[in-house]
Amino acid sequence: MKTLTGLTWIGKYIMPDISMCDSFTCPLRKNCYRSPHSGTNPSEFMQSWFSPTKELEEDCQYHWLVKEKQDDS
Repeated sequence: MKTLTGLTWIGKYIMPDISMCDSFTCPLRKNCYRSPHSGTNPSEFMQSWFSPTKELEEDCQYHWLVKEKQDDS
């Protein structure tokens, strides 16, 4: 396994080298890249996770807004 500019290579697979959020109550979870509720798939091989406190959920410094995919056509 090697890490290169924020991506981790495991064999032929690439996974984002980020900590995922495991909150089920965060109001931002559906549009946060760190949350599986937004559609981000954690690695099946290895993934780091964090559990935010209630105070953090209200004003999360780790929120990473999911950008909508643009159609190139």
